[in-house]
Amino acid sequence: MQAIRMLIETTKMRKVRMDQKGGPGLEEAALLLFIGLVVFSGADGLGNAISTVFTNVTSEITSTFGTN
Repeated sequence: MQAIRMLIETTKMRKVRMDQKGGPGLEEAALLLFIGLVVFSGADGLGNAISTVFTNVTSEITSTFGTN
């Protein structure tokens, strides 16, 4: 009876260890996904800002020197 109880406890501990090993990998994947979304959102805004700067510079050059 004692041997069966020890076998059950050992099996439970293995399952717990296996569950804990999968946790950090999932957390890291979720964190990388979140970072990717933030970078993607920031890159879109930065692209729009750069486009606006070039449009303003083009307008200033055109108004200062005129068109040919």
